[in-house]
Amino acid sequence: MDNGYMPTWNDCYAKINELYKENLNLRESNGRLENKLSQAQNVINELERLNIAQNTIIKSLNSIVSEQREMIDFGECHTNVK
Repeated sequence: MDNGYMPTWNDCYAKINELYKENLNLRESNGRLENKLSQAQNVINELERLNIAQNTIIKSLNSIVSEQREMIDFGECHTNVK
């Protein structure tokens, strides 16, 4: 709705200055958020690597346990035979 108000040059300059400062603040905030996002992605990547290592260790341990069971079963089988 036009009430006939015509902003002065000072009003326009003040609004431009206000928007410029707001833009700078948002850019700084965005930079901080991008940094936090990068750090979070690094943590996720490290957790994925640790998960892969953990799974590899578990598979290895399961394989060793399985071999031990086979040796025990084989030993029991031969000691029970008379």
